[in-house]
Amino acid sequence: EELAANPFHALFFVVFMILACALFSKTWIEVFGLSSRDVGNAVD
Repeated sequence: EELAANPFHALFFVVFMILACALFSKTWIEVFGLSSRDVGNAVD
């Protein structure tokens, strides 16, 4: 219902979330020096 009423808002939200996640992951790697492989090895 909301999506049909305002598709640009939904598109903006999706793009914003993707960019926010990318920025967060880039910052995490720079600060903690942990790549996804390092985290996977730590879980084992």
